[in-house]
Amino acid sequence: MRHSSPDDMRRFWDQQGGQVGCASATDPNDLLGRKNAYIGACRDLAIEPWLDIDSSVLDFGCGTGTFLSRLIRRHDLDVAVGVDISATMLALATERDVLLESRLVRIDGHRLPFRDASFDVVTTAAVLQYLVDDVDLCAVLAEFRRVLKPRGRVVAIEQVRRVDYYDTANRKRQRAPSSMKQCFRSAGFELVAQPQIRRGHFPLVYAIRYGLVPARCLPTVARWERRLWANAPLPMRDYADVAFVFAKGPEHRAEFQH
Repeated sequence: MRHSSPDDMRRFWDQQGGQVGCASATDPNDLLGRKNAYIGACRDLAIEPWLDIDSSVLDFGCGTGTFLSRLIRRHDLDVAVGVDISATMLALATERDVLLESRLVRIDGHRLPFRDASFDVVTTAAVLQYLVDDVDLCAVLAEFRRVLKPRGRVVAIEQVRRVDYYDTANRKRQRAPSSMKQCFRSAGFELVAQPQIRRGHFPLVYAIRYGLVPARCLPTVARWERRLWANAPLPMRDYADVAFVFAKGPEHRAEFQH
């Protein structure tokens, strides 16, 4: 799979935004939103331990803003900014939640438009997998490191497999955990945690999608599924969502230069 330029990525995500409509970019085919609500519950639980009440947060690849909206409301965040390469996605985000209107920034795909040491936490959910080339990923991670405060953290929720898998139809790469960790280490980060939070095709997901699990139970089910996979190996033929938590390491630890 070839390197994608920022213009290629912008066109791709503008097209995706045009197809999403009232659905979610997480799974546009989930028109009733039940599966996406469950994935959201899993992500909320994953990020919760790493946010303080006064945390400043950057959500990278915020898309239609669903994750960012929940972060702001659940944690009463004063400083929370979402960035995305797609103007179409950002327009959808502001249509859905007026609270986001002054919190969204379109980026050019090269450099984050923020000063050094601006944020306590960088979050990103199912975004880094679309940076299929390690050079592109490391360049983005170097920017994460630059805008993070000392001792800042990245919480990156990504689809992973036992070995790297290139999904050419969807223009993404589901990396093995070792590949993901190597890129972060090269950019000057140190691993803090990497819990599995859900499996891609766990049968219970279908029960949720078809309304067999009440919405009020989704957070409880999300906690249960996370405990279920806590010490389990990655699945043989499926992907898993893993919440990678990395801390900004000392300056001399960064190996990637841009």
